[in-house]
Amino acid sequence: MTRQKVREQAFLLIFERVALGERNEFSLDNILAAAGEQAGYLKNIYDTVDDRLAFLERHIQKYAHKFKLERIYRVDLSLMLLAMAEILFFDDVPDLVAVNEAIELAKRYSGEKSQKFIHGILANIVSDKERLLYLLDNPKEDVDDGAGCRVQGAENDELRITNNENVGAVIDRQQSADDKTKTGGKIWRAK
Repeated sequence: MTRQKVREQAFLLIFERVALGERNEFSLDNILAAAGEQAGYLKNIYDTVDDRLAFLERHIQKYAHKFKLERIYRVDLSLMLLAMAEILFFDDVPDLVAVNEAIELAKRYSGEKSQKFIHGILANIVSDKERLLYLLDNPKEDVDDGAGCRVQGAENDELRITNNENVGAVIDRQQSADDKTKTGGKIWRAK
């Protein structure tokens, strides 16, 4: 089986995983048996997506801006999960190849608007690759509040809050009742 065909089989397994909400070992075993020399790659990409699913979905959601994850077509989500895993975790797959292969599969399994949507999100993922890899190693470093703001660090009783334009504020923990804001059960006051 060619790498391209194996990637398509991986996409189908990921789609099944997303649709069912759990792994299907029976399907995986059947497809692995047919994959030949590429079985290791197929299992590796599938396991990577399965193991990192929450992280991958969270960041796809972040780049989808106006779309909640539940509103994204399962086919499109599965293609983006596959490509994002290749971009972040498989150094032997060039980023451009991962994006192009996802678009080619979208041509077969999804619509024209989906191709543009997938391309836009994957382009953002490629441009943010270093930051995403950093977040994998430092998960407490960046917490998204769901409104486009990032809350960074809590060292020395200080938080930095920035939005997508890096406009933000620095707040510190105070016992004062002035300018109170409850954040995570703590009282914070603007510096």
